[in-house]
Amino acid sequence: TTISRGVWTDVTFTETADSGTTFNGTTFTVPAGEGGVYELIAWVEGDYNSIGNDGEAAGIRFDKNSGTILAEASFLNLDHSDRNQVINTSYMGSLAAGDTIVVEARFVDGNASGSATLSEAALTIKKVA
Repeated sequence: TTISRGVWTDVTFTETADSGTTFNGTTFTVPAGEGGVYELIAWVEGDYNSIGNDGEAAGIRFDKNSGTILAEASFLNLDHSDRNQVINTSYMGSLAAGDTIVVEARFVDGNASGSATLSEAALTIKKVA
């Protein structure tokens, strides 16, 4: 997946281990009667090999119901040596039945000349209470 420079983009997951939740590969919706406390952990890896190493940055966040950011993390590659960046974030808190969570990623090329490729991503969702 190519993510346009600086644009928050929904992450699509191609494999799921789903035990009765509503998960379509991009979004997770809390099923009816399953509100409670959830732990969410996600990471993405961006590949900058095709666009150089001139100060790239990466970001990841959880977006609830298309507008509430639950957690967000950013990373700036200052040493320019690693052309692949892994960044993660986590959230633990209450979610109600019907809440929809989307993992979004953003990659930024340092000299504004290109986009990064999303090479890998993972999401773990666990109901804890």
